[in-house]
Amino acid sequence: MNIGYITILHTWDQKLNFHPHIHCVIAAGGLSNDKSKWITAKNDRYLLPVKKLSRVFRGKFLFYLNKAFKKNLIKIEKTAFINLCSIASKNEWVVYLKRPLGGAGQVLKYLSRYTHKVGISNKRIKYYDGETVVFSYRDRKDNNIEKEMKIPALLFVQKFILHIVPKRFVKIRFYGFMVNRFRKKLIALCRSLIAEIDGNLSDILPSISLLPFIDRTVCQVCGKGKMKLFIPINSG
Repeated sequence: MNIGYITILHTWDQKLNFHPHIHCVIAAGGLSNDKSKWITAKNDRYLLPVKKLSRVFRGKFLFYLNKAFKKNLIKIEKTAFINLCSIASKNEWVVYLKRPLGGAGQVLKYLSRYTHKVGISNKRIKYYDGETVVFSYRDRKDNNIEKEMKIPALLFVQKFILHIVPKRFVKIRFYGFMVNRFRKKLIALCRSLIAEIDGNLSDILPSISLLPFIDRTVCQVCGKGKMKLFIPINSG
């Protein structure tokens, strides 16, 4: 079965700490191998069993981690690496799945904020005196209450740089029938096949246009001026 899904990289938390994770939006079904019919997920709650997905993800992650180690892409002593993988393989990994509360379209609108945002917005920066920065954050562990954090300016810059992705690095990717090259044709096919099963398409395959392109080089105040490269920042 050919499924379709979107992955979006998100690297920060409310305190600008390095917290890399990926949001995935997966269609609840897919095209048959011969592309002649739409196959709907049998489970009315999830496309895949949560526990099985957790273990498969763990196995795949450790497999590719081991390949990277063998290619000398991971700088760590061999015994320490083996012990780390051994511990990780014995633990149950957490895969968090839930149905979209406001529908698939609402989820895409929510995630689109991350595709065109940086680690922190200007309105969250409350104070700067040349030496320290005060910024607001939501404390998830305390009923999402808004609080403020004061840190040295240099530390603030270091935290911010953590979330500047490398050149040509892609934050959002499309897979399966949503892949860029064939997306227009295959999504149209999916919609026509779904229509034969269920006439209501709005919550099954929302429009990909819900992920808007925003040119962040354009001034957000006047909407006309464009930023120019002055000095490249090397985060390494």
